[in-house]
Amino acid sequence: MPARAFSDRAVASEEGPRWVATAALVLAVALLVQLALVAYLGDRAYTDVMRSVGFGAGVKSGVIGIRTHVDNSKTFVGPLLWIRLAEPFGLAGIRAFNVAAFVAIFAVQAAIGRRLFGRRVTLYALALTAFYTGTIRNVVASEPDDMMASLLFALGALVWVAGWTESGPAAASTPRSATAGLLMGCAFLFKFWVLIVFGGFALFLATRRAWTSIATAAVAFAIPMLVVTLVDGGASVAGFFGSARRQSGYSPWAVVAARLFVTGLLPAFVAAGLAAVRRPGLPTAFAFLVPAPYLFYVVGMQDAFAVTFVMMLCLVFWSFPIAMLLLESRRLAVGRRLQAVLALYLIAAPLNAWVNLWRDTHTFQIVPGCSSTPVDPSAPRIAARCVKD
Repeated sequence: MPARAFSDRAVASEEGPRWVATAALVLAVALLVQLALVAYLGDRAYTDVMRSVGFGAGVKSGVIGIRTHVDNSKTFVGPLLWIRLAEPFGLAGIRAFNVAAFVAIFAVQAAIGRRLFGRRVTLYALALTAFYTGTIRNVVASEPDDMMASLLFALGALVWVAGWTESGPAAASTPRSATAGLLMGCAFLFKFWVLIVFGGFALFLATRRAWTSIATAAVAFAIPMLVVTLVDGGASVAGFFGSARRQSGYSPWAVVAARLFVTGLLPAFVAAGLAAVRRPGLPTAFAFLVPAPYLFYVVGMQDAFAVTFVMMLCLVFWSFPIAMLLLESRRLAVGRRLQAVLALYLIAAPLNAWVNLWRDTHTFQIVPGCSSTPVDPSAPRIAARCVKD
């Protein structure tokens, strides 16, 4: 089938001024919400931000080294970048980057939607992702690593779907598979959880029997980590396995059960899966399967700590089939009620972020090497804490 037939509307109508204006309005309102919460928080941020920046400062000052210490859930690449933002510009520089990354993610998601779904589905999906509590928290108070990881992975997905042909993804070119895998591999350097959604990407390709594409993407995915390993002597690899050990069983079962619902992970999984069953095809299968392994990771590893933040990337994909369900509901007797639920979501999600942000954040400061983990388990940790209060 022609590429534009993946969409339920002609590409020309999707690119119309009215659609662009509406999408821009969604983006503008989301940015206003984020900036309002930035003003509300002032100089507060999550501890992970200070640990990441502190790691970069520690390496820069010689307190720690990239071969002797790791930063739990990522390689040294992100922290060395963020300290160059934080030293001259402070927390404002970190937040400015997060806002810019959010705008880029919004544009990439819109491009994926225009490629695979209709203009109305894409608008609903953009709103669901932009106003999600985790998205707001990522932009306002979280690490740039989460934003960068999500952006690079989503960009890799866009590169991939842009190469679909009449025969589907199995016929996509080897260079395109390699480019997508390379971008996703770069995302892995910023957050190790990217490996989980890359597994979903490979799962989708396996359902299409695109074996060559899987192999090509997997090799390309590994290249950035191989380069980092040559630089840090294997410290990041050790950090990856150490992180997996620490995260296993991290959350009590009661917390896992609660966060499956309060973060929307389980409802989104079910809704996206239902849409994929009701509207079978390449677009819905792709959008459902890519983030799907994350639910099984949370339950299987008993690790629900980062669900809210990872869900931003999950919704870059799941929001499309969820939006399809919402639009289909308009033809049912309960349609108006579900539209009211959507309106409530757009209000409640930012409010939820507002309620929890102050409680979960601390006054921003840069402490070189704070809370970094030594590669050698017998070596002493840096005593300095990352937070003041």
